[in-house]
Amino acid sequence: MANTAKKGDYSQLYKAIVLLEEARGFSVPIKMFLMKLYCYMGAMDTCTDLYEALAIKHIQVESLGFLPMRYIQAVGSFGYAGQFYRTALRFYYSCSKETTEYVIQAYKNGTFHKITEMIDFAERISYSLNFAYIIVDTHMMEFCTTIHSVEKAKEFFSKEWFSGLPYSASKLEAYCDKLTDGRNLTVFEDWSPPHRKMKPEEVKASFELECHWLRIRVNILQCLKQALGLLEVPPAAPQASPQEHTSEAVSALESRVRELSQTARLTRGLRGYELLKQREKNPLLPIQSPPPSLAYMLLENNLDELVVQVLCALVQIAHGEQSVNDTLQQAIKVAKSVQATMRGVPDTLRTAFERVSQGDMDIQTEHPYKIMTRTHIDLEKYVLFMQVIGCVAMTCGVCAEYLAVSGDGKKKKKKKKGQSKEMSVLENELVEFLKELQQVVVEASRQFKPLPEFGKLSKNLSELYMKNSDAGPDKQDGVSDKQISTESDKDQRKAAESVTDANKTAFMSVCRSVLESYSDSFQPVHDMVVAKTEFINSIISRLGGVV
Repeated sequence: MANTAKKGDYSQLYKAIVLLEEARGFSVPIKMFLMKLYCYMGAMDTCTDLYEALAIKHIQVESLGFLPMRYIQAVGSFGYAGQFYRTALRFYYSCSKETTEYVIQAYKNGTFHKITEMIDFAERISYSLNFAYIIVDTHMMEFCTTIHSVEKAKEFFSKEWFSGLPYSASKLEAYCDKLTDGRNLTVFEDWSPPHRKMKPEEVKASFELECHWLRIRVNILQCLKQALGLLEVPPAAPQASPQEHTSEAVSALESRVRELSQTARLTRGLRGYELLKQREKNPLLPIQSPPPSLAYMLLENNLDELVVQVLCALVQIAHGEQSVNDTLQQAIKVAKSVQATMRGVPDTLRTAFERVSQGDMDIQTEHPYKIMTRTHIDLEKYVLFMQVIGCVAMTCGVCAEYLAVSGDGKKKKKKKKGQSKEMSVLENELVEFLKELQQVVVEASRQFKPLPEFGKLSKNLSELYMKNSDAGPDKQDGVSDKQISTESDKDQRKAAESVTDANKTAFMSVCRSVLESYSDSFQPVHDMVVAKTEFINSIISRLGGVV
């Protein structure tokens, strides 16, 4: 299945989903496996429906909630993600409170042997990877979707709840060493041969990789917080230049950037990273395998370098360097290379939509089955890229503010009315970088332009399919009417046609689920991209450039 997907053919994956949909009934294992496949396809609408149908609650949030949590924000389903995170956090916070009450009750009843068990359980939940993952995901999602100015970013990072995790470098490492893995991967039945089954070392490697992914994101958030700290002026000397007071802050930021770079480098050397790299060549996965970490996608596309290089440019500006062009050019090179490898909505699907809308699609020559089985949109990569762009844009916003208040960008000649100001070398370099970055964002967003008629497209495809199904089976079946010589053969053929039609209907139902999920994800991601583009424009204007 995975091998055909690697070649761009997802027919086996669709067939698996159709078969499981027909057999699921009240079967929990089948629903779990369906949820996993829908997550892989990016169909979060159906995935969340299955999650609710399974009635996952209490400790199951810890053992089974990892699957939708890995994908729900990654594919742009921010609305569902917010609901999911709130529900999960309610369990973790209430668990801590209730455990204390149970310990007190056990002490009163004299059941002292249970006290140790409850304390151990409370500690395991407190250091749950799932719990930490949700907290960091919540912060990152709010930052990327709602914070589009430097002033709002200052308010965001100054909130008390932001210190819910140990964000200092030393405490973060100690915290990650205590993290526990509560994922129940054996919930999926596996009848594969022994050499294809999941090995314990794979689970350990996956857990280690996820812990480093957590550290990378925490370091990125902390770098942004410390970058914004460069703009703070001590109240004792409000008229003084920030450069006189930020040497310590610059050193702290520089140290944290090194920590981020080092963590990314260590992550590339992990066994879990190597396993995911090997699966690029042979992507056949055991059923019980954990979802691939987003750390691999970030590092394989060098998106960590994009963030690090722009943060280094800020450090260089704070140290008083007169040019950061080389550093910014390395960053834009990474951004362009990532954008060039993205797979958005294929032209074939857009063409199909246009032809179906006009009513002139030939169902025999442009089969919707062929279109869908060759369509897998890189939503995860796109959303991750835009989150990184948001971090980069915020860092550039800090650079612009720092130059504006430090005096580096104030050396300009008198200008006539209507004439733009003369910019410094640093300001010119930042403006050129931002314009190129904006162009990259625009080029990427064109591939993921929202199609509000996705639902109509899938419905029309289904109607056309069923309308033409009466014409008989496909020619590729290899059986003609002349070959049917007996009544028995005809009866068998008739039964085969009815089964085929049922499969076609089920297939189109799956197509609708996938298409509608894509449509629901495109709009919030598009809104985020528009907001980031406007933010970049405002930075360019702040620097004195022409948008």
